[in-house]
Amino acid sequence: MCVLLGTWCGVAGAAVTINFNGLSIPSQFPTYTNSGVTFSAVGGGDLQAVLTPNTTAGITSTLGIDPAVFPFMQAVIASEATHVYIGLGDFDTDAETLFLNAFDASDNPLDSDDLPTDTGDASLHTLSVSAPLGGPYISYVIFGATGGLDGSSVSADEFVYCSPTCPSVIPAPGAILLGAIGVGLVGHLRRRRTL
Repeated sequence: MCVLLGTWCGVAGAAVTINFNGLSIPSQFPTYTNSGVTFSAVGGGDLQAVLTPNTTAGITSTLGIDPAVFPFMQAVIASEATHVYIGLGDFDTDAETLFLNAFDASDNPLDSDDLPTDTGDASLHTLSVSAPLGGPYISYVIFGATGGLDGSSVSADEFVYCSPTCPSVIPAPGAILLGAIGVGLVGHLRRRRTL
């Protein structure tokens, strides 16, 4: 029962949301860690706190080794995940394809989601990926955009991941039986006035 409940965040309540609202805009940093997730730019460059299309704080990559191209971003999840959701928005509003790719600890691809955007589309879009039922689980995701004028010119906000661990203890049938025997024994001893 725990496995079934633990695979969907809404039922198990094991979702962790990172919204970047505590970051100062503008600020630049090589990595950002929050709630067991470390964000970085893939292949060099820094991250920067920015205002997302929905006017909340988010992150973007800064110009990387190639000074004309924004690199993709990566999020490494310390405890692994069954599901990952992220809001991505194009801050220079060119036509490109937003993407989110999930990988396991051995760098094997698990799932991907992509969404083409039109020129002028500055809205935040939610992309999601899932691990196979029972694992292997998501160790990290890479996200950004392809096909744009200057690389992965996107901002990210509302990163949500779901833990594969069961958040609550469900007693086994044997434990329930053992507890019932103990309660019955105590009741019997009290009636005999032994306790």
